[in-house]
Amino acid sequence: MGCNTQHRTRWLANNRINLHEKDDYPYTCEIVGYAMGPRMTQELVGEALFRAVRSKRPRPGLIHHSDRGSQYCAHGYRRLLAQFGMLASMSRKGNCYDNAPMESFWGSLKAELVYHHRYATRMEAMASVREYIEIFYKYVSYCPTSLCR
Repeated sequence: MGCNTQHRTRWLANNRINLHEKDDYPYTCEIVGYAMGPRMTQELVGEALFRAVRSKRPRPGLIHHSDRGSQYCAHGYRRLLAQFGMLASMSRKGNCYDNAPMESFWGSLKAELVYHHRYATRMEAMASVREYIEIFYKYVSYCPTSLCR
């Protein structure tokens, strides 16, 4: 990027979730915004971004890091980032380590919740994931030193 980002706040984004990180390291592993739906769309990640901005009110200059998904590359989503004064950052092609804390969250969610349940409906699954994020992960699993477990 060519600029000093030492004291900037970062958010990681992946599959409808934004993860909060302050001052480069350590990650707080706080979920600051999320949205769920039947398909991964630009609108869905935009909804997660709006929720994150509403809950945290970040200052301009926040680095928004994501994978290379088409919804994050879309012009509309990039305009949203610019509107909020955020700097877009994307993983390098073939490099899964840039977004490792976010991937770790997904691994924890699946291992601790999803693989142990059979959901009858999408709504039931969404309610279960919402409870996991807002109650279990937020209050029980929080551990910033383990890089999101």
